Amino acid sequence: MIKADSFTRMDAFFHILDNYKLDKSLISYAFKEAYIDSDNLFKHKLRIKELLANSKIDLRQLMSRNEREILNTLPNRVKIYRGMTISEKESDDFGISWTLDQERAAFFVFKYQRNYSTDQLKKTVHQLEVRKEDILALFNDREEIEIIYLHN
Repeated sequence: MIKADSFTRMDAFFHILDNYKLDKSLISYAFKEAYIDSDNLFKHKLRIKELLANSKIDLRQLMSRNEREILNTLPNRVKIYRGMTISEKESDDFGISWTLDQERAAFFVFKYQRNYSTDQLKKTVHQLEVRKEDILALFNDREEIEIIYLHN
């Protein structure tokens, strides 16, 4: 049994992925569960991008019917928001977690108490307008309308 909290859950997911043979359906399920229940995913950005890019995950299977319906009703061009440090914004190398809700992005960057790694850094909310077809997934389990989007 692997025990993990919200800061180590994605580490545990990758440990399982690297050490056990799982089918695509189980990988997709486990990824979503680890993703939505994890804090500070930024450190896993490259590994998550690689995982999403190599088709080990069924992206549409990640979403519930309700989440797919929300995504389908969005316009062709969508404004998405991400709370980030100024250095992240200046780097143009963004994390993958975004939201449709500007206030939610502001909450996570300015008020969320568990962003320990960026506590002392200057932060901002960044907005992008993206094509709906470039949104990989939309999660609404916690009513955050979280978007997975890979910039560049």
